[in-house]
Amino acid sequence: SHFSLIMTGYTGQYDCKIDVKGRLKLPAGILRQLPEGHEGKLVINKGLDNNLDLYTLPAWEKVTEKLEKLNKFNSKHRDFLRAYYRNVVHVELDSSDRMLISKKTADLIGLKDEAVIIGYGSNIEIWSKDEYESKINVEIDNFSDMADDILGNINWNE
Repeated sequence: SHFSLIMTGYTGQYDCKIDVKGRLKLPAGILRQLPEGHEGKLVINKGLDNNLDLYTLPAWEKVTEKLEKLNKFNSKHRDFLRAYYRNVVHVELDSSDRMLISKKTADLIGLKDEAVIIGYGSNIEIWSKDEYESKINVEIDNFSDMADDILGNINWNE
């Protein structure tokens, strides 16, 4: 059924605190959804919005495989690749499931002491709580219109 597509992947929204040393404890709800064998090794990158994207190593490898297909002889592609890879950081969870978010990385999205982690599909995003709340309030107002535009022409019975 078409619901199997929707039900796979990450789900949920979680409020998180960042301690004075810049460590974010991954919520149990997200940890439970990570594939087995991740061994606490994750990758953070600046997202395409004002957020951070969080990847397991296998998921990050899939992203890099796709990006390898870009044409290095095209200057726009090279510029994009430099900009995209510039903020990639490998992190490891400690024994308390915390990861260190450097000040440089936190500053990219104005992250201070409160974060929101949201999982959807194959994506896990980290947002500054203030930024996320202002964005989501706008989106909620437009949600019905977005659904019409994006989903209105899909044949759900295929």
